[in-house]
Amino acid sequence: RPVLDKFVRRMCGKNLEEYLSRRPERSPEELKDELAALYTAVKGSGVCCDFRWDVAVIGREDMIFPAENQRRAWTGIRTAEMDAPHYGKELFEYAIGRND
Repeated sequence: RPVLDKFVRRMCGKNLEEYLSRRPERSPEELKDELAALYTAVKGSGVCCDFRWDVAVIGREDMIFPAENQRRAWTGIRTAEMDAPHYGKELFEYAIGRND
């Protein structure tokens, strides 16, 4: 489980304690199964090819997908940036609180 713990630390950054207080207890195998099921569902839905984002929210402290890589990936899409890690409370609050 050390690999998963390292990933979680990198994913959460300054939000680690908050995440750990809410984290569901699942084994790495259960997480892998969940991601595989999600992949299968999205791949079979046909939705992924027609899906469009209104805005991509980029965390400048993201250690999973570095901000510079995200900027390149989201070319042509409106972006909002903030000082937050990959799993940052700020990102979620922005995403659900937008009024545009």
